[in-house]
Amino acid sequence: MAISILIVDNDEITRDILFRLVSNSLPSAILHVTARFELALYLCETFQVDILVTTTSMPPTSSNDMIEAVRGIKYNPTKIIIMTSSGDQKVLDKLSDIPNTYIIQKPINMNELIDLIKEKIAEIEIGRLGQSRSTL
Repeated sequence: MAISILIVDNDEITRDILFRLVSNSLPSAILHVTARFELALYLCETFQVDILVTTTSMPPTSSNDMIEAVRGIKYNPTKIIIMTSSGDQKVLDKLSDIPNTYIIQKPINMNELIDLIKEKIAEIEIGRLGQSRSTL
């Protein structure tokens, strides 16, 4: 089964760069892209997104609202990569308390981001392999 990745960012240029980078680095991945966090939550559940790549600053959604919404994603085990420029330790602590969440500080090192996505894909594939063996 192909890995499904959702990229969420309100900045069109950032979305485009991330889409091109991820699609070139991971051509077998199924990519979804949106600018709206509310739509992202719907897509996570509808398409069983494996990896969500998002940012904390997506007006009109506050970072606290976004954090609570991410906690509510029903499809598990979605891996969540949050790109943030926040230096607020309270926000960073809230983010790191969410299961399966990984934080990357802005400005984004694109190689670091792709390496993290590949690492999470490997974890997902190992989990799927374990599940398929347990059903035999």
